[in-house]
Amino acid sequence: MLTAGIRFLTFLPLQLDHARTEDDKTAEFLDVWLERDYRALGYEVVRVPAMTIEERTHLILQNLQARGFL
Repeated sequence: MLTAGIRFLTFLPLQLDHARTEDDKTAEFLDVWLERDYRALGYEVVRVPAMTIEERTHLILQNLQARGFL
């Protein structure tokens, strides 16, 4: 089965607000935990580095196109 995989955006410094209450240590733990579990379920995890929104969008679209999804 062809799968697009999981795109993981490298997280940026957190800005706490009403929706995001975790600190950097918790965010890093969740990041590692989620990637590990997605891989354990057999998904390909593609890391998207910190860059502008436009650059991230371009990289993701390029990646999907290379895999035949676009």
